[in-house]
Amino acid sequence: MQRFTLIVVAVAWAAVTSADARLGQASPSYALGYTEIYCDCSGGCPAFCTSPNARRVVTPLLATAGPSDSAAAWSPDGEKVAYVNGGDIVVMEAAGTNAVTVTLSASSPAWSPDGTRIAFASNRTGAPELYLMNPDGSNVVLVTMQMGFAWSRPTWSPDSSRLAFTCEVDPGNRDICVIGVNGRDRLRLTADPAIDDGAAWSPDGATIAFTTARFGADGQLATMDADGSNVVRLGGGITGWDAAWSPDGLYLAFTSWGSESYGIYTISAGGDDISWVGDFMAEPAWMPGELLIARMSFWCDRLTCHFDATASTGPATAYSWSFGDGATASGISVSHTYAAGGRYDVAMTLSGEHGATATARDSVSLNRPPVASFTVACEGLSCIFDWSGTYDPDGEQPGVNWNFGDGGDSWYPIEGRPSAGRHVYAAPGTYTATIRAADAYYEVATSSQTITVTRGAMHVGDIDGTTVATQQSTWSAMATITMHDEGHRPVANVVVSASWNGGAPVSCTTGAAGWCALTKSRIPRKASVAFAVLGASNSSFVYAPTGNHDADGGSNGTTITISKQ
Repeated sequence: MQRFTLIVVAVAWAAVTSADARLGQASPSYALGYTEIYCDCSGGCPAFCTSPNARRVVTPLLATAGPSDSAAAWSPDGEKVAYVNGGDIVVMEAAGTNAVTVTLSASSPAWSPDGTRIAFASNRTGAPELYLMNPDGSNVVLVTMQMGFAWSRPTWSPDSSRLAFTCEVDPGNRDICVIGVNGRDRLRLTADPAIDDGAAWSPDGATIAFTTARFGADGQLATMDADGSNVVRLGGGITGWDAAWSPDGLYLAFTSWGSESYGIYTISAGGDDISWVGDFMAEPAWMPGELLIARMSFWCDRLTCHFDATASTGPATAYSWSFGDGATASGISVSHTYAAGGRYDVAMTLSGEHGATATARDSVSLNRPPVASFTVACEGLSCIFDWSGTYDPDGEQPGVNWNFGDGGDSWYPIEGRPSAGRHVYAAPGTYTATIRAADAYYEVATSSQTITVTRGAMHVGDIDGTTVATQQSTWSAMATITMHDEGHRPVANVVVSASWNGGAPVSCTTGAAGWCALTKSRIPRKASVAFAVLGASNSSFVYAPTGNHDADGGSNGTTITISKQ
């Protein structure tokens, strides 16, 4: 059984161009959109563009075409995005469809928390002023009238009743003001001689973040209470602008100097935990709703794997699985049985609202155990083991080890049979032979058989008689005896007992070729001599004289008469 505790976290989004490679998870629970600063090479660019000249809006769901898009603002339900294209405001579906220019000569859109209106800046009447409109561009209302509205993005109170914005009550001194949506009750929140700019109202309404020069020449991030009191510099002095609160109020995203250009960072509301999101980015815009984070775990038993996505977070509406072998499934916990071992790339995709997706990927390496099988054929104490039926169903031939049951594991190869070998038992008996097969993943299979071996039968396979020497009145004869087993193969180390003319027994021992020779000397010149095999002995074979024979017909396999030649 295989159990995997690795958890792969992957965040991906539908319909995002290459710009999303730098889209980081800026907060533990929410994602960011932003304005990307890039090089428009439609007229030709050098190998390295040192001066980016174009902008486009990038969100977790899309990237606009550019080259003059900026200042994204989400509808509170996450279904639409407003942004500036050139000098006009465009509203589109969050997935990038149905883009409509809703008003001209306008900038800095800010969607009300109740979703009913968009605040924006425009100088359509000459001086810059603050306006409201419906999301479709209708019902345009002027909010400020010669109240010192300065070019800046307004920010809404959580109850959608008031707007904070940058104002110039005193010429040349930018401060933060608040006004009701009906154009009344303007209140100047800051009056420091240094510049205060870029207000951002917290989701709970208690705090306003802004950029101020009161702590140094560069604008630094600060917060104050909603009534303008209790100004606090964040992080001991963090240069930044375009502050934006995360939906849970725990983080601020902001623009600052990056390593190569403008970049986006996040900082906790308490002023610590600063993180870099990416360079060539500005004007952060938090995506409403929790971020989908896809996590999967799995464990496998042989070819069946059990997958689980319960560790994923965010408002997922569907869980889709692709198992890497063409099969798919849906559900938070699923099981799948593969047809064969191997490596498979698995993907689990979460689907959320407004087309958001997140995908976790991992691979499973599956292995089927080897199959151990063998046949055995014995003649006497000699057995041939054939393991050609042992194999690995996943491909490579497994390694093989033997235990022949007699304390031995050695065998002799057989020519032409790479998966077979001969083992010779030392004594008759019953043995349990076991093959052990192991594959590349150390999976092991075994197979055993009980084998009874006995001493095999042997017989004389040939007797040849020859004259070996002739003297003046006598001569010498030689008898060559060949011993065979039941398969008519030569048998070595057989002690053959014989007699000449019925006399005293004599003996010889067969060599590797299975034969030995006996001689008789001082035979009278005209006499013949009779040779007879009396018996044969060997530790592995029993002598069976009824099987004696002579293939060339020179004897009956037991006796032969030799005459002088």
